[in-house]
Amino acid sequence: MCSLALLAEEEVGLPVVKLSPQIRSGAVEAQAYTDLACEELAGVNAESAAQQRALAIRKQQCLEQYRQFIPNTGLR
Repeated sequence: MCSLALLAEEEVGLPVVKLSPQIRSGAVEAQAYTDLACEELAGVNAESAAQQRALAIRKQQCLEQYRQFIPNTGLR
């Protein structure tokens, strides 16, 4: 019980950070697409224009990764 009183005394000295409500930016949403595995991209639907751009960029990155395994003898 004494340890709880000590913890309470220590917490009183900590600085208080007040946060105000903010509108979320598309950067957080775009970051979610860069973390997706290439195999999961087929089932993902983008809702906003920013999400569509981020998804297109991620699909292009995956295409570049797989392009190294495509033989150069195919028709172009």
